[in-house]
Amino acid sequence: MLRTDRVIARIGELIMERPSEDELSFARERIRARLAFSMDSPSKLGQIYGLSQLLMNDPGRLISIIEDATKVGTTEYVDFVDKLLDRSISIIYR
Repeated sequence: MLRTDRVIARIGELIMERPSEDELSFARERIRARLAFSMDSPSKLGQIYGLSQLLMNDPGRLISIIEDATKVGTTEYVDFVDKLLDRSISIIYR
């Protein structure tokens, strides 16, 4: 059985770990590739704008966040994640 307090503590630890520059470089390339792939057709682009409108009340916000994520350096990483996760997190498990 999984204990929620241990899971939440581990998530906090992972957020506070600063990634290496190699890890960030790899992540940036993957993010850019996935963003390009997700915008290669009108229907996929419509899904992104629709989700962004639904979840953030701004059709362009999701793309802005993704683009901003590719510009973050190792020293800015924790602050960026803190701002991004400046909401309560719900963990549902069975």
